[in-house]
Amino acid sequence: AANLTLEDTGQGPVLLYPVKTARFTQPFFRVPDESVVFLFSILRTAPSKEVAEQMVADNRELFERNRDLGGYRYAIGAVPFSRSDWRQHFGRVWRAFRDAKWRYDPDNVLTPGQGIFRGH
Repeated sequence: AANLTLEDTGQGPVLLYPVKTARFTQPFFRVPDESVVFLFSILRTAPSKEVAEQMVADNRELFERNRDLGGYRYAIGAVPFSRSDWRQHFGRVWRAFRDAKWRYDPDNVLTPGQGIFRGH
């Protein structure tokens, strides 16, 4: 992120702010094991399909760099995830997450577009 230019970020805002992880009490919300984490987001729009495709590729690269440093993706972000990505994201709580999904949403009605579960 240190090398981002105005061309990379566009005219939209760039968000960077600290969040105390103690405020997250839901068992499957993934954050690093730290007392404070930082939300980082580039809010931008694309003037064309080609630019949008490049932005998604850039988002993936930034996500992977963040993940390799121990960070997590906020689940509504613009980075397409495979089932393998989701398993890695949830890590040690994957099985509990999967079991809760099967128990409470057996018909896969909630968040089918995320691609986390495909027909159980």
